[in-house]
Amino acid sequence: MSKAVGAVVLLFLGAAADDFLPYPKSMGTNEGPLYLVSTESLGAPDVVSLYSLSGVLARASAQLFVVASEDDSFWLDEIVKASNISTDSRFYNDFHGALRAFAVQLDGYIFYSAAAETNAAITLASGAAGSVIVSASPETCFFLERLGVPRAGDATGLSSRAAFELAAAGGLLSRRVAVFAPDDGSKPGTVDYALFGRAAVVEFTGPAAATRSYDDDGVGETAWATVLASMDLTALNAGMGWLSGGDEFGYMRLTRMRALLLEASPFHPK
Repeated sequence: MSKAVGAVVLLFLGAAADDFLPYPKSMGTNEGPLYLVSTESLGAPDVVSLYSLSGVLARASAQLFVVASEDDSFWLDEIVKASNISTDSRFYNDFHGALRAFAVQLDGYIFYSAAAETNAAITLASGAAGSVIVSASPETCFFLERLGVPRAGDATGLSSRAAFELAAAGGLLSRRVAVFAPDDGSKPGTVDYALFGRAAVVEFTGPAAATRSYDDDGVGETAWATVLASMDLTALNAGMGWLSGGDEFGYMRLTRMRALLLEASPFHPK
């Protein structure tokens, strides 16, 4: 877990955010325990699913802490000190055990069949009614359905832009927080925050970004432009993650024009 993402976990623990700020907050405070789950033995699709589970659960309260790097021990210590919450390692190497334990809190899952559809699936889940996670693993999907967690949607063949437009139509997606990460799910460290805050996730890339003004950049031609155009210009907004390619100046200029505070969250090393 990066320092930026670790700091965000502290927000999960019930800290009351000022309404002026765009950041989401948990509905309540978890008195414990905080369940630890490691990514060490998981394939890439299940790592994304695990982060999505953590984020969805955090809407109610912080219940699950993903352990994916050595940095996590530091942030876990900080969380424990700040909240006096206890920890539980019973699911540390048992992702399906965690799914079994928390299935009662889930309303469904979004299936996706290719890595390039990762952001599309996350965005659909963010905009779905209820608590919906994502999965590209047939085994995990089968296991979820055995637990009574139904398929709530399918991102197969959907672009990030198409998924955003579908999700936004439901009216539940945040218009104050956007997350920028590679479409292929290779940097999953912002998945939990996206699901927690019901934010769209899109990839920001393109060498022409710095030379295009917001009046003539063809808003809607790309997923990131469509998301930026949807932000609430009457309020202060936030952008998490970072650009995947192109010019940093263009990224910062275009996002600031949509009233976004940029949280330059380093992508998780895994």
